[in-house]
Amino acid sequence: MKASTVKLLVPLVAINVYRVRSGTPSEFVRAAGGRALSGAGEAATLLETAAGPTLQVAGPAFLVTLVVQGRSPPDEAWRAAARAALARLPS
Repeated sequence: MKASTVKLLVPLVAINVYRVRSGTPSEFVRAAGGRALSGAGEAATLLETAAGPTLQVAGPAFLVTLVVQGRSPPDEAWRAAARAALARLPS
């Protein structure tokens, strides 16, 4: 029996959660510029940063950033990641 090697390609991602100092998370996200992403949180924008493609998404009380190393995933993948991250935040 021949042994085979399985290579899994897994993107590296950093997720951070913040409270904004003034205004609301939605206001912060909208002021960031970038490309608006509908269907993700109260507001969401996609930015190209030095660290990689970045999603900023606003919940009612928190701002979540997701940074991907490498190529930007499709919009539906960003939406799914935003929904998953926001669902785990405290209310």
